[in-house]
Amino acid sequence: APELPTQVIHGDLNDQNILMSEHAPEGPGGNSNPWECVGVIDFGDLVHTFRVCDVAIAAAYLVIRLHYDNEGPAVSAEAVWIALHALLDGFSRQCQLTAAELEALPTLMCTRISCSVIFGAYSSALDPENEYLLLTQEPGWRSLALLLSCPRDSRGRVLIPGVSRPAAP
Repeated sequence: APELPTQVIHGDLNDQNILMSEHAPEGPGGNSNPWECVGVIDFGDLVHTFRVCDVAIAAAYLVIRLHYDNEGPAVSAEAVWIALHALLDGFSRQCQLTAAELEALPTLMCTRISCSVIFGAYSSALDPENEYLLLTQEPGWRSLALLLSCPRDSRGRVLIPGVSRPAAP
């Protein structure tokens, strides 16, 4: 995929590896988000690869995180798209993704979620006492189902600023 830029990436940007700090939101017209990323830990997965992979990994775990505390009705597609747009907005303040990267992003997100649930299940079978290995199982499968419910031909386009989100299935 020569159209995808490469660089060194963190490779595991998830809620366990991103340090956040709460601060007072800015006034009218300013940032209303009370959280700010202040650091990243765990550099064991650093690798030189496609730049979009770091965004895909962070986005995949963001979608999973939205499902952590949700045992009841599924997280709405609208909530997921809003969260993904916020993540991409933050990333784009430092680096603009290309059209090819935006198109690849949903597939890479689904790939990361699939790897997470498969590796988690496999590792848990080897070490059944380690509950951490199952942390993303149920939320991961729900996240994957939600992402795959979006029509395939529109998955990448919905992440492009200014493009409307798909209707909920």
